[in-house]
Amino acid sequence: MTSRMTFFHRCLLALPICVLLGTAAAASDRPNILWLSTEDISCDLGCYGDAVAKTPTLDQLAADGVRYDNAYTAAPVCAVVRSGIITGVYPVSIGTHHMRCRVPPPPDIKCFTAYLREAGYYCTNNSKQDYNFRPSKDAWDQSSGKAHWKNRPRGDQPFFAVFNYTGTHESRVRGDQPAYNNAIKNLRPEQKTDPAEVELRPYHPDTPKVRETYVRSYNTIAALDDWVADHLKQLEDAGLADNTIVVFWSDHGTSLPRGKRWLYDSGTKIPLIVRVPEKWRAMVNAPEGGMTDELVSSIDFAPTTLNLAGLEIPDYMHGRAFLGPKRTAERDHIFLHRDRMDERYEMSRAAVTKRYKYIRNFTHWRPWTQWLGYAEQSPIMQELRRLKGEGKVSPEQARWLAAAKPPEEFYDLEADRHELNNLIGSAEHAEPIEAMRAWLSKKMHGIRDLGVFPEGELHRLGETAGNQGAVATLLSPARDSLSGYSALLRAAEFVASPPPPPGDPVINTLLYGGRDKGDEPVGPTAMVWGFRVFTASPAFADASNRSDDLVASINLDANALPETAKVAAAELCVKAGALDQAISLLSEVMLNKNAGFARVEAINALDLVPNMEDYADQLRPIARKLREELGTRKVNQTAADYMRRCLDRLEDRLEATPES
Repeated sequence: MTSRMTFFHRCLLALPICVLLGTAAAASDRPNILWLSTEDISCDLGCYGDAVAKTPTLDQLAADGVRYDNAYTAAPVCAVVRSGIITGVYPVSIGTHHMRCRVPPPPDIKCFTAYLREAGYYCTNNSKQDYNFRPSKDAWDQSSGKAHWKNRPRGDQPFFAVFNYTGTHESRVRGDQPAYNNAIKNLRPEQKTDPAEVELRPYHPDTPKVRETYVRSYNTIAALDDWVADHLKQLEDAGLADNTIVVFWSDHGTSLPRGKRWLYDSGTKIPLIVRVPEKWRAMVNAPEGGMTDELVSSIDFAPTTLNLAGLEIPDYMHGRAFLGPKRTAERDHIFLHRDRMDERYEMSRAAVTKRYKYIRNFTHWRPWTQWLGYAEQSPIMQELRRLKGEGKVSPEQARWLAAAKPPEEFYDLEADRHELNNLIGSAEHAEPIEAMRAWLSKKMHGIRDLGVFPEGELHRLGETAGNQGAVATLLSPARDSLSGYSALLRAAEFVASPPPPPGDPVINTLLYGGRDKGDEPVGPTAMVWGFRVFTASPAFADASNRSDDLVASINLDANALPETAKVAAAELCVKAGALDQAISLLSEVMLNKNAGFARVEAINALDLVPNMEDYADQLRPIARKLREELGTRKVNQTAADYMRRCLDRLEDRLEATPES
């Protein structure tokens, strides 16, 4: 991460702007900025070429403004994305990269709206925050269901206002009937979609339930269009349309399976439309022609808004200003990340250019479709599970439902818009693959991607050292030796790309060095990645002598392993066929009341164990004891919620086996 400005330097930089934009200045001196955000939609709008969508207001907004054809969110789920939007910093750099995590960011990382307020803007949020952390009191003048730019104390005070539409959320689309009915209650018959009209994605089966889910998605988008029209009319009625920059965006891609929560374009590519009034067009430096294919990330929203307001951009922000008087150079890549989604752990990273996407899966022995209790309520997901059980899925669907995924993926987005043809290994694409592989490694190192540290370690360090101390430890540039951050990242890359040769010294250092050095937090985490290197290695299962030796070592040294390393060791034992050792290790972690999020990881890992019926009698009392403990509210409640969801799945599997 780049060096951060001190508070004194920030004040010096902001002083001229504050004088220029003092609270007595007229509204005509600077633009109002209105954000109209929605949830869980991809570019399924008429202005993006979707012939089924009924979105006349948004189509006109695009015709009057600029449509961005390569806009992406940094992650494919709401709370993680919003933490990056409000700070202008990648969530993986400040510890907010897991869904509904509670690792507060470093204290010098501010909500960007605080800078707007310092400069005299009236800032409102109606009403979703959901930043994965609690914002400080200086973030908003108002943040509630009643917050509105109309509430500012003076009519000439410039405003930055956010309104968020929830009617398109996954919960409405997948089957919450009262919420869905409320979202579409004002739609006219001609606004509603006919099931026969929709074009299904090839990884979804063509059944009536699937078509009806698509219809619900399109109908909520039609209702969204009316909502946008209402907000634009409010501006017109107040005589403010000619002085207000309007920005429309979605927090990530569609809620349909393989959209939200995944790094494909269906989960991360979003509609982004900006309308700039005539009086501000010279200042804004907007692209000409009504559309642009420049690469834009949601991380860019904060610095761009500050730039539009004439403010300095803090040097800790990772984003670029794609509009405004100091518009910065275009990106050539977009960085994407996926980590824990609800109760299931995952780690994937991606690089995107205008033509290609490269994905690195750091836990590729886990399936694409791990069982997520919330997501499994989708009728489409239920249909996929049913048809797989009946042996009736297509090759595209079967691939996505497979028991594991490839370590790397590479797609030609021009030729393969649904990202179905993985080109890893293609001689024709060797050069761009290697270039994007190298770019991603450099990016992760440059922003100090905290995904290499288990979530349990982040929480444990936060509790023992305080957040500022913990984050400083994790991000210290001094940790660039073999035992530091660079070594962890190198090991993670061995897991997800061509592995090291068997005798590479980094492996022994990672597997065993941390046990003696006690180097917090690198030591415990080094062991995690050391075990994962062997779990990921295609050759490991065939090297029976190495397998036996390593499993024996794990069994002997289990008491010396930290909890997060025990989980990684257990996954390695599963691959080696040493299921007794795996169950023993995971049971220890599950029963450890001080293990925190490592317990969530342990119950996750049980999903990888085949022949669960062989261990049902051993696991039932553990599940009951853990369920009883969770009812006492003596556990971290975020971790407890996800443990309950994992237990639901575990107990369902155990119920299939009669008690002895």
